[in-house]
Amino acid sequence: MFDAVINNISYLMGGYWVTVKLAFFALAGGIPLGMLVGLGRISSNKWVYYPVTFYVNLIRNIPLILVIFWFYFVMPI
Repeated sequence: MFDAVINNISYLMGGYWVTVKLAFFALAGGIPLGMLVGLGRISSNKWVYYPVTFYVNLIRNIPLILVIFWFYFVMPI
């Protein structure tokens, strides 16, 4: 039943480590970016507040499926 898994465990473990590395780098980039955007949203400086608010509203209004398609079709180029 698990012959396919046992025979390909080296490939599966390679994919596992790629996933762990990708998750680590996403966290390492996402947390500081989120902190900066959050601080920008509570800023009283209009030169910081308005661009950050525009960025947040733009990202929130783009459907997730569109972002997935964009990464799939555009990023390999």
